[in-house]
Amino acid sequence: MDKTNELRRAGMAREPAILEANKTRLRPILMTTVMLIAAMVPIAMGQGPGAGARASMAKVIIGGQMLSLLLALLVTPVSYSILDDLSLLPRRIRSWFRRPDRRTEGKPNVAWLARSASE
Repeated sequence: MDKTNELRRAGMAREPAILEANKTRLRPILMTTVMLIAAMVPIAMGQGPGAGARASMAKVIIGGQMLSLLLALLVTPVSYSILDDLSLLPRRIRSWFRRPDRRTEGKPNVAWLARSASE
């Protein structure tokens, strides 16, 4: 999420920043996952004495790596987006209770009327 925050500080909107950060992170995460799974498949399929214990451990490693891939590329960006929305909630609630501007208080809002007359 550091890359996402860096892109947002540079002025990028949230969704494009998340997508760009995921593109940047995809290659190393995918390479690590594929390498570990490829290394564990022969152990998971192995035969011989003690193969049962090694095979079960290899299957757990394969499952864990696949779960980590999903968490890193799907769950983390979605969680970031949800938490970012929640961080804006207090500001939105405060805006509901904000006092009206004293300059326009008691005066009718006719801006919509001026726009419709000009169209």
